[in-house]
Amino acid sequence: LEECLRLLSALRTDAPVLGCMGNHESYAACETPLEHAAARLGWRFLRDAKQSFRFADAQLVIAGVDYQWKKHEYLRGAEQLREEGAFNLLL
Repeated sequence: LEECLRLLSALRTDAPVLGCMGNHESYAACETPLEHAAARLGWRFLRDAKQSFRFADAQLVIAGVDYQWKKHEYLRGAEQLREEGAFNLLL
């Protein structure tokens, strides 16, 4: 995990770095340590959360949820991350 973060930290962008947790993080049970390590790099994992951006008159909402296990209701509560009138992108 640390090596992967070290390699990815070389990437540069003017925009915030956002992500979401996938199946590998769930299976390895490393969601919280990864979230904290990424925060030290200034990155944010969207865990049932969203971040909004405005471009002139347009609004972009990027929302993220953790990996969806088959034993749970698929994307339950994700509709609450949506913002009316915005372009909504779900990770």
